[in-house]
Amino acid sequence: MRASCQTESEGGRRRARQPHVLTRADFVTRTIAGALAATCPVARVAAAAQVPASSTPPDSSGAADASASDSASASAEPGVARSAARDDRDGLRMLVATDMHFLSPRLTDHGACFERTIRASDAKCMEYSEQIMDALVWTILRERPDVVAVTGDLTYNGAVQSHEDFVAKMDPVRAAGIPVLVIPGNHDVNCPQAARFSGDGYEPAQSLTGEQFAQLYAAYGYDDAIARDDASLSYVWQVPDERLTAGVPVRFLFVDCNAVETPGTLPARTLAWVGDQLADARAAGAQVLAFSHQSVLQQAFIAESFSINNADGLRDLYDAGGVRMNFSGHLHCQHYATDGAGLTDVATESLAVSPNLYALVDVRPAEDAALTLAYRTASLDVAGWARERGSDDPDLLDFPTYARDFFRSASGMTTVDDLVAAGRDEREAREMVDYITDVNQAWFAGRLDLLDVKPDLNDAWAQQSALVGLYLDYVFNQTPVRDENVVEARLGETGAR
Repeated sequence: MRASCQTESEGGRRRARQPHVLTRADFVTRTIAGALAATCPVARVAAAAQVPASSTPPDSSGAADASASDSASASAEPGVARSAARDDRDGLRMLVATDMHFLSPRLTDHGACFERTIRASDAKCMEYSEQIMDALVWTILRERPDVVAVTGDLTYNGAVQSHEDFVAKMDPVRAAGIPVLVIPGNHDVNCPQAARFSGDGYEPAQSLTGEQFAQLYAAYGYDDAIARDDASLSYVWQVPDERLTAGVPVRFLFVDCNAVETPGTLPARTLAWVGDQLADARAAGAQVLAFSHQSVLQQAFIAESFSINNADGLRDLYDAGGVRMNFSGHLHCQHYATDGAGLTDVATESLAVSPNLYALVDVRPAEDAALTLAYRTASLDVAGWARERGSDDPDLLDFPTYARDFFRSASGMTTVDDLVAAGRDEREAREMVDYITDVNQAWFAGRLDLLDVKPDLNDAWAQQSALVGLYLDYVFNQTPVRDENVVEARLGETGAR
């Protein structure tokens, strides 16, 4: 059944949904929108409208994720320089990417419905989804990591065609002898929003089931797993060459809470299975690195719903099993969190959202038989890939600027006109809109340390909205001012605490 690509209605007219701060986070799109409703007429419509699913263009923005961003207004540049060639380093090198939300070109004609959908959603660079994937493969083949880990939301709402094309695009990496390990995100399996865009409408598309995901991605971790859970798509993979870590066995534990009976919650059988795997690893003297789509630790005050629902049980197992590091995604924000037991959870930013980050992780042996871990992000060099391909597309050739500008246009708190209508003069309104977008970019890029803080505009926003004031208070007074793109950790002695 074909549906028209419409979103909100006001007095019989159709309009696109108004974006808000921290787009795609339920806390923000609903709660902050409600707070603005008293003063911003456009925000009032967006907050109040309840549109039937059949008339809403399919997008990721209704799910529990958060938008990501470019660097701060002070030209933040997260990441590191181009890595050395594979043979020029010691230790294990892993490339981590997440939340690329790849959409097969077979599912869109880039028509009116598709354009309205991506511009009314959450700043994912969906116009260039295929090019981002191609640039990722190009980057992997240049970096030559020992292994690639993708922590979920491989596709845009789980359509079969997108998964098939994802595998086809990543197959050259496997052909080059680089293992690629995946886990499903909440947009990869049993996703009712899967759709094909055509002209001014869309029609439903088939989504993968969990069983089909394991079959399609059999060569992407599942076939080579040393253990698999029968209640989820969780599995354990062991690094085949222990010489990379001075003879210390290293195991990757992928924990799935999406292809399960209650998505977002780990089944009791899966928790028991995790406990068994950690006990087995400890007996083997193996160090375990953990991976999940949703976070294990709460990353921010607005992000409780972005963690695994029963993550406390998993954290207890990690504490007992000596797990020091978890890699996650889902939040679309570059951020890491730690707990008192020594666990660090690093949420890598969405590859689809400016500044389009992936991470390079080096695991090296230390002199005292421990392993050390160094995590650094880098922006995907889409422009370099485009130049090598001979592209003449100006957006691809200057992709950092395109992605940054697209983020700014899609993630504004509200428009200048809205603030003017609420009683602000135009100059102040423009400064407020620019500033809150700068804050979002700095926050989601993990570079608050480079933000030009403006207390007068913090005060203006706090007067405009109590909840926006709460957000700014959290950002400036309760958040560590640090570079979220750099994490170093000591993993312990052969998995023992």
